[in-house]
Amino acid sequence: MTSIRKKLLWRLIALFILVWGIVGFSTYYAAQHEIEEVFDAQLTQTAKMIGQLVVANLDSHGTAIEKTDLLDSMPHKYERYISYQIWYRNILFLRSASAPDKRLSKGVGFKNIDFKQQRWRVYGLKPNKNFEVFVGETLKARKELSLDIAVNLLEVLLWTLPVMAILVWLSVGRGLAPLQQVANMVAARNPRKLSPIADHKTPDEIKPLTGALNELLAQLSSAFEKERRFTADASHELRTPLASIRVQTQLALKSENTDEQVRCLNNVITGIDNAAHLVEQMLTLARLEPESTLLDPAQCDFCSIAQDVISQHKEAASTRNLQLMLIGDCEKQTTFMLHTDEVLIRTLLRNLLENAIYYATEAKHVTISINKSANNQVTIEVCDDGEGIADDQIERVMDRFYRPPGQSHTGSGLGFSIVQQIVQLLNGEINLQHNKPQGLRAIIKLPNS
Repeated sequence: MTSIRKKLLWRLIALFILVWGIVGFSTYYAAQHEIEEVFDAQLTQTAKMIGQLVVANLDSHGTAIEKTDLLDSMPHKYERYISYQIWYRNILFLRSASAPDKRLSKGVGFKNIDFKQQRWRVYGLKPNKNFEVFVGETLKARKELSLDIAVNLLEVLLWTLPVMAILVWLSVGRGLAPLQQVANMVAARNPRKLSPIADHKTPDEIKPLTGALNELLAQLSSAFEKERRFTADASHELRTPLASIRVQTQLALKSENTDEQVRCLNNVITGIDNAAHLVEQMLTLARLEPESTLLDPAQCDFCSIAQDVISQHKEAASTRNLQLMLIGDCEKQTTFMLHTDEVLIRTLLRNLLENAIYYATEAKHVTISINKSANNQVTIEVCDDGEGIADDQIERVMDRFYRPPGQSHTGSGLGFSIVQQIVQLLNGEINLQHNKPQGLRAIIKLPNS
């Protein structure tokens, strides 16, 4: 299992080492540059001081100056890295123990020379025409000092790294504590308790997570409520046709009249058809719930789909002496292609058409109009001249199992619920209006996805 705490710890430690490395590297080179400047300044100052002392103590009568070698011991470890020479009229009369008996350099100013397999930095000074002063030191001393600075920095890093790791581990754990609190609150939820998670005390970084969880909980609560309502409504609605079938069957068994038995059996067949239609509608509506598994958009011929659905319902329309009329763009042209879900479009048109045929007045007509706008939006209008729906009931007909009171026809009350669900899945709009002089007009607007 991947741990955020461990990931943060290792990443922060790696970042800490990287930053320390950059700082140490830059500090080392900056220190090395400053050491060069300081040591060069010391060489210059030392040479000038020696020169002034020598000139100030020169015998004004021209007394000869005896050659002197300061070959005493060198008690300090850095002393062997420092040398000086004093030349009088091209004669070496004074030098340090680490200095050679040959000239360290020629001329005045700074020069780098090789001596005893080492690199030396030498500064030459000529205080007057008789004296020359040379002060030098090995570059090894400077490098050792720079290395000491780098080692000291590294030691600080090694000492602070474990301390920092402990502090980061504790800080990250404390910072992730709100996540554990949210996890505990989510674990406390169950299908019967889907209340939103309180986020007024959660950090701003976790609020998107709690917001998404609350939205999911609201969707689950709505889905469970719909499921409970659907189950209750379905069990209630199925009792009616099943009870009717049972009664008609019992009457047929008890009756000795053949005509009466035939009538009862016909009623049984009608009840079975109604129950089958109700179950089919319920299954269709239930299948529309998991939205993410339904949408499968592809290029399809909208006019061909509409004509195919109409041809499948011509027999049902002819039994009621109804004429199905397809008008609009599909009447003018044989095809127009749309990027949409063909299965959903077929289900949508089928339910609209079945509803219109069922409620239309006999010996009249049902009109299906399909038009495509300039922005590829499709408008579907299905009109019938049936009983229509009262103004205060026109919105409620999209509720499941709802049938307006006072209608002479009976139905499942699921047709417009299915249509509305499909329109929502396709990001469209649905509007029900009165069809003049009577009947109902269903207007669907769908985008070309």
